[in-house]
Amino acid sequence: MPKLLSFILGAVLTAPVLVAAPSSTKPNIIFIMTDDVGYETVSYNKALNFKTPNIDRLSTESTVFTQADATPLCCPTRTRVVSGQYTYRNYIGWDGKIKKTAPFIAEKLKSAGYATAAMGKWHLGDKKSPARMGFDEHCLFWLQGMSQSDMMKFAYRNAPYLHNGKIVRAPYGPDLANEQARAFIKKNKDRPFFLYYTPWLCHNPFEPTPDSKDQNCTDWQTNFEDMVAYTDKLVGKIVKELKDQGIYENTVIVYTGDNGTKTCAHIMEDGTVIYGGKGTQTIDGCHVPLLVKTDGTHRTLDNLIDFADFYATFADLAGVPAKDIDPTIDGVSFAPLLRGETKTLRSHLFSFFRGGAFVRNQHYKYYIDQRIYDLVADPRENQPFYPESDTPETAKARKALHAEMTEIIQGERFKNAVHRKELLKTFERYQKPAQSRILGSRDFDGITAAAKSVSWDLDMTPYLTDKNSTYRLRFSRSYRTKNSHLIYSNARIKKVRVLCDGKEVFSRQPTTATLTTRPKAKVINPMVDFIYDESKARVGLKGLNIPEGTKTITLKIDADLTNPGNQWGDRIRLYTFLEKMD
Repeated sequence: MPKLLSFILGAVLTAPVLVAAPSSTKPNIIFIMTDDVGYETVSYNKALNFKTPNIDRLSTESTVFTQADATPLCCPTRTRVVSGQYTYRNYIGWDGKIKKTAPFIAEKLKSAGYATAAMGKWHLGDKKSPARMGFDEHCLFWLQGMSQSDMMKFAYRNAPYLHNGKIVRAPYGPDLANEQARAFIKKNKDRPFFLYYTPWLCHNPFEPTPDSKDQNCTDWQTNFEDMVAYTDKLVGKIVKELKDQGIYENTVIVYTGDNGTKTCAHIMEDGTVIYGGKGTQTIDGCHVPLLVKTDGTHRTLDNLIDFADFYATFADLAGVPAKDIDPTIDGVSFAPLLRGETKTLRSHLFSFFRGGAFVRNQHYKYYIDQRIYDLVADPRENQPFYPESDTPETAKARKALHAEMTEIIQGERFKNAVHRKELLKTFERYQKPAQSRILGSRDFDGITAAAKSVSWDLDMTPYLTDKNSTYRLRFSRSYRTKNSHLIYSNARIKKVRVLCDGKEVFSRQPTTATLTTRPKAKVINPMVDFIYDESKARVGLKGLNIPEGTKTITLKIDADLTNPGNQWGDRIRLYTFLEKMD
């Protein structure tokens, strides 16, 4: 007899309810998290160059969430899923070093009567860690001890997998993990189970799949699209196995990604081109697809979902009483939303990554360095607001989000967080009067050899507040090559001009100025100083003749974006900084 779904519908005008049930009627839970696939890589999100028919079909029977945020890299995201905690609290280091204060999710579900398995990618510890974290079975791509070159060589074909404690070689790794996942489903069809299924696809290296037409293809864009299609095929096999075993209706299926896409161009139905942002805290680094299939009802929700929330949600679905959830769990159960309830469960999301942090709600995003962005008007985060440039709306949002961040960083609840001292020091530093402001950033698309330069206007009015101070302009240029992710380079600024209410008061010609790169230690983004060629002195804005009553101070940048042979790809981003020097 197939197990009954633990969601039951009430009468007309009565909200559906989730009831605690004996183990024989508890829903199975399958968590599918693919690698390096951002929000834009599934065709149900109106991406034109990706075909995901199985995932699309699943979405029609699911609750689709449009505002789910992962961390920008895989390990921290996986840590949040299995622990239910912010990485600020427990993430010690790469490859699953976690400060444990509560049972992991597999342990919690195992104690509730679930069979448990982990298949696919791991990155959460040594060979004993799957069992230690509560998994009965595992078949995991095994990176430990491999050099970077070997990882690239054996990432997919002849790939090493840790299969229940023993290393085996797989002709094509994702196929082995999928086969073992389906075998686990079949074996446990008569009892509740939790399957943590996290394929290595679509992580680089971007190479042909068994279904690719050209097995010798080296084009990353083509191969990445094929890898997404193959991932969709594997998801379809999981769904088919559930239906073959007669347990599809009683299974909760989650599909998501662990962080933003690494690279390549993703063309959306409305003409927008999205480039991968893996490793960055921007929308392209954190925003991922999320659908949850429960009773077959389709709905689309814009509620905020944190990856720490999966823990509390799965425990809720399994009938674990809320009182049995450890108080150090940061996640919030969104099971009420899956039942059709309409409520706000989270007012904000918090993210800690590489010493930085942000808090966001559905409209605004506030960084620890006091930048705030209007995500509705500026989703790519090109135009920051600071206290001196706030609108009434951003000022109100700043106050609320700053209070949330203060509570997390300084509050009693996180007094034992692994990164508390580090983040508290950063937080306190940014409470002092700022010496540097990001004026903004801008993407320039379709750059060719014929596109010699672009002009960019920025309003500096809120920032040049001290007439007797010296200010320094800094620029950074980044671009994407065909087969790599973000690259930073020297940029030639042809002319920099400052205008007061449209009248030029400062100008530097290309014969007297250039840019040089000054990388910061352990920082991805090198800063670029604008300097004099002859004296090597920094360009200062001291002595600018800014007339009294000036309403608008505009910085005009003429940048040389010469692109011979398309060596920089077709997108270049410029960043502009203004620093007060005294």
